[in-house]
This record gives sequence, C-alpha cells and structure tokens, in this order.
Amino acid sequence: MNTILDYIAWRGDLSFEASPINEVDCLIFCQLSYLDFSSIVSSSFNKQMRLKDAAAMFENAPDFEQRKKNSETMGKDNFPFLKEVAATDRFGDVLVSGFTSNTDDVAEKQFAAVTFEFAKNNAFIAFRGTDGTIVGWKEDFNMAFMSPVPAQKDATAYLAASANADKKRKLIVGGHSKGGNLAIYSSVFCDEKTQKQITAVLNFDGPGFEQNILQSAEFTKMLPKLQTYLPQSSVVGILFNHREECTEIKSSESMGIFQHDPFTWSVKGRAFEKVEGLTNDSKFIDSTLKDWLEQLDNKQREMFVDTLFEVLYATEARSLSDLSDNWLKKSSAVIKALARIDPGTRNAVLKIFKLLLSSAKQNMPALSEINDDFKKKWNL
Repeated sequence: MNTILDYIAWRGDLSFEASPINEVDCLIFCQLSYLDFSSIVSSSFNKQMRLKDAAAMFENAPDFEQRKKNSETMGKDNFPFLKEVAATDRFGDVLVSGFTSNTDDVAEKQFAAVTFEFAKNNAFIAFRGTDGTIVGWKEDFNMAFMSPVPAQKDATAYLAASANADKKRKLIVGGHSKGGNLAIYSSVFCDEKTQKQITAVLNFDGPGFEQNILQSAEFTKMLPKLQTYLPQSSVVGILFNHREECTEIKSSESMGIFQHDPFTWSVKGRAFEKVEGLTNDSKFIDSTLKDWLEQLDNKQREMFVDTLFEVLYATEARSLSDLSDNWLKKSSAVIKALARIDPGTRNAVLKIFKLLLSSAKQNMPALSEINDDFKKKWNL
C-alpha cells in the first residue's frame, strides 16, 4: 500500500505549475505544520523563505535534538519527513512564512500555524493539530462545553492576517486533527473579504462541532467549500458532529486510534484510496460518545473534563511523553489526586462515567458486529 512517503518519491520532481495541488499535497503541508520552526521561519507574512532553507536551518540548529522532540506526532520523529519533502523539486522552493506557536497553560491554549506559498498568488494555510502537551489535549476536551476555545479565536485572527498580507492570493485552508477543526472554524467565522480568497477548506480527521454551529448561517454559507477526510476506523475525526461532506480513506492500521496517523493513509496516484463508509468499531464509538454527551449539560461536561485533567496535572506531567516516564510514580500521584477530590465531585464524576458505560451497552449490537469482524480477520 502506498502512503504520502511513496507519493513524495513519485511526484517530487514535478512543480505545482506542472501538476496542480491536490488533496495529498494538502495533507503533506498539514503534517509539516507540526515541525518546530520557531526562530527559523519568521512570524511575519512578508518575510518568506524556501522550505529547503528552513529544513537546513532546522538540522543545523544548536537545539536540534529538542526541536526534533518538540516536532514529534504520535511518538514519531517528523524530521526525516521534513528533510525528504524539502529535498524535492515540488516542495523545496515552496515559500514559508507566518509561523506562530503559542501554548499557554493558564489560558488552556495550544495553537500553531504556518503559511506555505506553493505557487504565485496561491498559498496553503496549515493549522497544527494537537501536539504532545497535556494542555493541548485539555483544550480539545474543552470543546465539549466551550465555543470558541482560545485556539479557534487565534485561528480566525491568523487566517485574516495571512489573507490581508496578500489580498490577491487565493487560499486553501487546512489542518490535521484539531488543526482541521481550526481550519473549518476560522473559515466559517472570518470576515467576508477573507472568505472570498478561500477556495477550499480541508479537515483531515479533525473533530466536528456542536449543532448550534453546524446549523448557523455562517456555516451554511461556507458549506460548499468544506471537506473532511476520515480514516475508515476514525476515532478523533468522528468526535462531535459533521455537516460538511466526509470522505472515508483506507488505512494500513487495523486499530482505530492508530489510523489517526496520516502516514498510514493509502494513496493512489494523486488522491487517497477511498472506502465505502466507516467501520463498525468507528460507528460504535461515534454513537456511544454522542449518546453520552447528549445526556450531559455543559456544567457536567466541564466538571468531568476539569476533574480528569486535575488528576493528570497532579502527576506534574506536562506532555504525554512525561506521563509514560516513571509510570509507577505517576500512578501513585494519580491515586493521591483522586483521594483529594471532594466526595461530591467524585460521586458526580462517577455517575457521569456510569452514563458512558450505559451508552456503550445501548450500542451493544454494533459492538457484537465489531467482535464478528475481529473473529473473521483473525480466523477465530
């Protein structure tokens, strides 16, 4: 099965003038947004540099090892990907600008974005998805009861600024994971002048929205330009609701959460390999979570999320990799944090968790289909 890496090797010698941008190129730009370009790529949209020069500076930076760690996604090193992409004729001369990254524990915000000018008067704005920081995941969970979250506000401002930097430029806006959600939100709620510059908005396995946003006049107006891509066993992208067109993609991974990794998505020529609908396990998770959330009001959702992350912060971890280090010590901190929670809150959270289990039981027919699929796959 071919992936974006095979696509780069096959298509890397063709410029965007020779072969116009496609959905696979867009995903590549989104993946590049995870790279830590701080102090390499200017925050100004008027100071551009070639991607191959940015890659060289990244490799020769005195803090190279830390940059590599900061740029990891799902535990994978993204630097070899950057180096391979930047070495091609197709991407090497792409002009990069407007890099911004802002993580704020107090505001519970994790935001980053970068602009790629891939052809004259044509640019791709890439919003970074959730990185490995705990606060980044906290902001994702906050979407269950808060709108807009801080990153959505920043994304809207960033999109307007990038558009204003060159008002003749046509824009494609996109992102992977939370970045896809930010791409849609910012495009829906930016000003009309900016919207006229936008030709397409691509969400790669990013969460959807609550119904009040989906049914708004603003969303309806932008709907023809919105497109979401989901791996066949999506877990992240099915969160909340989607009204825009959704396309399912074949993945090399069997377990849903690992399909969130763009490097597992199947590529055929200049497009993704499509499948008919989501798998039963993805449908089960989707229906269970939606049933559960419908039973909770915003105050209950907020209490559940805050309590969950209060326990995680008690471990003094600030990233997912921190949580995996010295797990025995972290487990002890979790137990102590649970004991410190006042009985009323603890009981309320337990009731909410029981509702989740109840929602899962109600969707047991779908679960039995998952078991059947599993048995067939492994000849059990």
